[in-house]
Amino acid sequence: MTNLARARLEFQCRLGASWEDLAVLLGIKPYVSDGFAQGREASGIWRWLEERQRLAELPDALIHIDRTDLAALFAEMNLAAATDSMESSVSVTAFDLDPDLDHPVVEPRSSVPAALLSDQIVVGEIPGAPMAFVERETLDQLARALDRNRVAVVVCTLTGMRGVGKTQLAAAYARSRIADGCGVVGWVNAETSSELIAGLTRIAERLNVADPQGDSAESARRLTEHLATRRGDAVIVFDNATDPDALNQYVPASGARVIITSTNRSFTELGTPIDVGTYTRQESLGYLAERTGRDEDPGASTIAEELGDLPLALASAAATIKARRLDYDAYCTLLRDQPVVETMRRRKGDSYPGSTAGALLLNVETVAAGDATGLCATLIGIIALLSPEGVPRELLHGVATARQVTTEAIESALEQCVDGSVLTWSFSGDAVIMHRLMARVLWEKYRADGDFVAIATEVLDLIEPRMFDSSQAWDRRHEGSWLISHAEALWEALQEEGLT
Repeated sequence: MTNLARARLEFQCRLGASWEDLAVLLGIKPYVSDGFAQGREASGIWRWLEERQRLAELPDALIHIDRTDLAALFAEMNLAAATDSMESSVSVTAFDLDPDLDHPVVEPRSSVPAALLSDQIVVGEIPGAPMAFVERETLDQLARALDRNRVAVVVCTLTGMRGVGKTQLAAAYARSRIADGCGVVGWVNAETSSELIAGLTRIAERLNVADPQGDSAESARRLTEHLATRRGDAVIVFDNATDPDALNQYVPASGARVIITSTNRSFTELGTPIDVGTYTRQESLGYLAERTGRDEDPGASTIAEELGDLPLALASAAATIKARRLDYDAYCTLLRDQPVVETMRRRKGDSYPGSTAGALLLNVETVAAGDATGLCATLIGIIALLSPEGVPRELLHGVATARQVTTEAIESALEQCVDGSVLTWSFSGDAVIMHRLMARVLWEKYRADGDFVAIATEVLDLIEPRMFDSSQAWDRRHEGSWLISHAEALWEALQEEGLT
């Protein structure tokens, strides 16, 4: 048995164990005399964290891994440079269980996550674990509903306005099922019919049930039938669904757990409805304290009130506070002085405090101001106009040519954007994701500032060279699938601006 397989087996046996047991399992070898913060034996990983003053991240990471998955811990601890001599493009994927282990085993970050078993099929850009994840009763409610029946199809619909964390809750469940060894986990962007069918087709191809003639709609139908009769567990997430009638035909009759996230309450008729609201005030205060380290600052409640306890806005606020080293009162002053675009066109079902856009824009401005190269602002603008299901980092490397910089510079800028909470990595690490509400706010800013056309032109220049002749469509269908998604996202943006 490989080290990784042994690690997974032991990890699953130890769910619910103390953090000391988990630490030993991961090869960290702490010595504890009286609680976590005391007496330590400096093994390799432990010493690396201590030298870089990152020990505080470990307790939260271990608590989080107890509830989600092994790969999430590696991503959260960000052990990309376990020793000073290692290249910056590596990340931790597994730990040897040898008690004398001094260093993690590493491989390129773009590889499959460590927790993925060889016979698992995981398709789609599942969002990775956020920097801080608030354990909410809603997640337990979702898990209970989905685990209630292991035979018939179980459909749960997570509804609520944008920014409350529907996608992150669905992603947390998906990551936990990957860690449990679920045979098939598929993530589908269901915002449009074409994206819905394209996402299902990608899953069908991985399961070898796609239409031999390349008909995407037929592939989606074949997948639905296959899941209804397939032996073994499967989880399918339809993220940001908009059309109940279009989606309903692709929900398998049995054999899978299905999660639908949407702002449209009509989806509650398709399955068990779970309403996702904003944080409670205590959750907001706890989140701010964890992210900023300012647990004694009484101004946290004022920020939570200003932002309506909206998780996305609070994440932006915490990132700005930490990056600018502000106290809560200083941040509130900055937020109230922020010139917010008042022309943001509200979509049906959306309702946000006026400060939400201000918090998101302050976050973007903070990240951009900390980047002397200007690449962060460029990448943020491009990603805002591309598909919300995730933008492959390989596509963004094309910016390097246009800007005459290295791909390493692009990667560094992406890391800054992720660290600043403007973007998140996908679970696989091969794409970055921007929240739809963040993209919407940026659209409005670019339009008001007169920058929209220039950014759209840059996006078009990035995509156009990758288009190929129809004669290559079958051989390059995987590449074509995500190119179409991004082209359609750009087209939609141009249509809204009356530029088509």
